[in-house]
Amino acid sequence: MRSVAGPGVAGDGGFAIPLILMVLLAATAAGHLLHYLAHQELTVAGAERELLIARLAAEGGVRAVAGTAAGLLAAAPVGDSTVVEGAHGLRGSYRVAAHRLTREIYLLAGEGMMDGAARAKTGRLTWALDAGARLGALPAAVAAPASISVTGSALIAGDRVTAPPLAWSAAECAPQLPVADSIFPHGVVAESGRWVPPAATLEPARQQRLALDLNPPSLNLGVLSFQDLAELADITLGVPGGSTRVHLGSGCPATAAGNWGTPLSPAGSCGAYLPVVVVRGSLEVTGGEGQGVLVVDGGANLLANTTFAGLVLATEAVRLADDARVAGWIRSGDRVLLEGRARVEASACAGLRALSHAGLGTMRALPAGSWLEPV
Repeated sequence: MRSVAGPGVAGDGGFAIPLILMVLLAATAAGHLLHYLAHQELTVAGAERELLIARLAAEGGVRAVAGTAAGLLAAAPVGDSTVVEGAHGLRGSYRVAAHRLTREIYLLAGEGMMDGAARAKTGRLTWALDAGARLGALPAAVAAPASISVTGSALIAGDRVTAPPLAWSAAECAPQLPVADSIFPHGVVAESGRWVPPAATLEPARQQRLALDLNPPSLNLGVLSFQDLAELADITLGVPGGSTRVHLGSGCPATAAGNWGTPLSPAGSCGAYLPVVVVRGSLEVTGGEGQGVLVVDGGANLLANTTFAGLVLATEAVRLADDARVAGWIRSGDRVLLEGRARVEASACAGLRALSHAGLGTMRALPAGSWLEPV
């Protein structure tokens, strides 16, 4: 018996093969498309990764320069630029151009690179204390918004502003003194807002009612707040609202709470130690010697046989009694009293040395100094 396939069965087999081929071709095309898209995604992801590495290198370079190069940049004149290069991570590197816009403000422009090619750019406005600029902003040796009282044989002297104070040699501040020569063009005493000759040339009656720098002084040093100063302090004493009494010692090591350096023995083992001392609450110094920057969140009393060289900042009254002596600057948020044989000697040398503390010169981002995007 013969079996004959009908036309319908043979037709179905003929159409199936082209259909299968079309499906295979579509699948192959889809595979190529998926491979292409995956490759493109990997390429984009790789580019984004390299861009991220370059961006981190740029920002890391700016941070590195801000943290380590302030001393080098401070020597450059305003308007000058310094370029610093370095590596960041395994593959990234950076180039940072530090532009000195003013005495204390810098623009740090960073480039992040991969394989030597710049891939990302960023910038930041920063601030670093300049000792001469800071002293130029404090044009009088003593400042108090309330009153300044000079009684007995006490004296505010300004006739040797640029001369080395105490027993210091001429070499102590010689490299910086040309900067200080312009700080006091007409002396150190201002009466009722007018410049007058140094206090040493004034008759006693006028010395009793001196008014120096009538603008209320601030505890801030540029952008450095009291909290900033407290964070970088070498010595921290007292508690808020409390009272601290200290007798300054002349012995080392420098870590001793009562050792604030030895201005009367500049050649000694602690002669070059000029700490930042922060006191919370009121302070009473019962004698001894010290130097540097003294910041008191309260009143400060310097009693007999006390000698301090540098900058004194206090939110409340500052009192010098008996033969207490300060070479440098005093800023009080209330008033200043000089009694007995107390003496303040305006000293650019002492101020410049005190403000040359490494911690004070560290670069800091300005309060509004977020990262700057190039345009």
